[in-house]
Amino acid sequence: MTCFGRTETANRESGVTLVELLVAITIVALALAVTLPSVRTPSPTLDVRLQAQRIASAMQAARATAVAKSTDVGFVFDAKANTWAIDAGVSGPQALSIGTTLKLETARAAIRADDVGRLIFFSDGSATGGRVSLIKGGLATTISVEWLTGAVSIEKVGG
Repeated sequence: MTCFGRTETANRESGVTLVELLVAITIVALALAVTLPSVRTPSPTLDVRLQAQRIASAMQAARATAVAKSTDVGFVFDAKANTWAIDAGVSGPQALSIGTTLKLETARAAIRADDVGRLIFFSDGSATGGRVSLIKGGLATTISVEWLTGAVSIEKVGG
């Protein structure tokens, strides 16, 4: 049978059936379902490393601000709320990722309350010094601030 000059077999061979299209979509959906969860959830090691780099960068910015503006700039840690912030109104409290805790080691005079402490960067580039440990899932990394130079460094993530 012809329809507008075409035969029935010529019309069937020129396209994709609905079943073939559904099978292809199902295969793509299954492939995405398998790969996307691994892309979205970073490993605990990567998460701790990224948080440490973010905090260390903010500490270096606080030190640079202190030197540039010739004023002291505090970097506040709240262990109870698991947050950190730069005192000079540069940023509001920044939360750590879920499951991450922090431990601050600094001079006793820099501890405001039981759970809140701060590191101070002075206008000459020095600092009160101290160490901040980030702990998540048995992994820990430490950010150190040298008192004399105000240099910020990150120790390797380990368990």
